[in-house]
Amino acid sequence: MKTRMSVLAALALAALFAASGRAQGKEADEEWLYASQERYVRADLQRLERAYLSAFECPLEGVAESALREVARIKITHLAWESADLMQKLEEISREGVTPAIRYKASLVKALFETPALFALEEGKDFRTPSQLYLAVARRLEINLLAGN
Repeated sequence: MKTRMSVLAALALAALFAASGRAQGKEADEEWLYASQERYVRADLQRLERAYLSAFECPLEGVAESALREVARIKITHLAWESADLMQKLEEISREGVTPAIRYKASLVKALFETPALFALEEGKDFRTPSQLYLAVARRLEINLLAGN
């Protein structure tokens, strides 16, 4: 029961973030899946950390995927944010996630926590969709890998 309430709270937070982004003047023809940058800047990181750790425990694939995209968005806004518990969970999901897509996305989010300085150019950018954010992280990792050779 407690886990279910935590998952519902995490989903409600994600919905609140998304709704606030649309309500703050985003044009109707734009496809914004994230809230406004301002909402992420003001986020209560400790509260969100607990909520997303609970969401990762939910057996539903969509809940874990939503939590991953929100953690990624928060981390790219707050590169200095550290969480050993989230790192441990991201490591687990990157190895044991239900689908290859979830494992890959968890690996990308984990990279944000492992090497935040690498993503300094992406910090604070107002990504419209999770795909844009994941692509920016993957590109930065690729550039770093290729530059090292």
